[in-house]
Amino acid sequence: PGDDLSKYGLLREDGKGAPLRYTLWLKKKEDAPLEDKSLIIGRFLEEEKRAYGRIEGEKRLFAVKKEDYDKITKTPYFLSERRLLLYAKDTEITEVTARFPDESAMKLERFGVGWRFVSPEGREAEPGNVEDLVGALKDFEREGEAEPGEAPDFKDFIVELSGRDIRHGAWGPFRFADKQGSEFLYMREGGKVYRITKKWNEDKLPRSLKDWEKEEQKEDGAT
Repeated sequence: PGDDLSKYGLLREDGKGAPLRYTLWLKKKEDAPLEDKSLIIGRFLEEEKRAYGRIEGEKRLFAVKKEDYDKITKTPYFLSERRLLLYAKDTEITEVTARFPDESAMKLERFGVGWRFVSPEGREAEPGNVEDLVGALKDFEREGEAEPGEAPDFKDFIVELSGRDIRHGAWGPFRFADKQGSEFLYMREGGKVYRITKKWNEDKLPRSLKDWEKEEQKEDGAT
């Protein structure tokens, strides 16, 4: 870009129109130490319909689209951690409890390479279905808080999930509900309600005990 950064909205100045500076904490690898970097975002250039940014100390610039610029500069929410759960491997989840609107519930714990029912007793778990949810949970992200009146009535919810993992201990409860015609699921956590992307996530949520219970094997010769 050269030495003249003014045409990119990155000229060092104070007051209105000055570049915005954010501190990022980054890890190059899971077991690497945290490094702090300064992210600098210039003013939005209407004629180019973009802003430019750079990491302090690096020469290269990157472009920021209007929708991303608004997310970064108008609210700190989109710079915060949005994932429901933070874990690197599915095996870190050791326990999952699911509660349903009909007041039924099931609690499973990791057992060897699979899962087993803690309650109700006497049932055999379908490990693949449980792992589908566990694998998906780390991809569930909060897409912002729901506006007043936007979310459905959580009395008619899909499932309420809670559990434990080896890093953080207990997590949840997260209560999920759907609203016809909406592109989002809604999740209540404490006193707040968040949007959750529906695509890819909706089918992972259990809706009854049968979803995680192993189907009974038919006897030989049965039709």
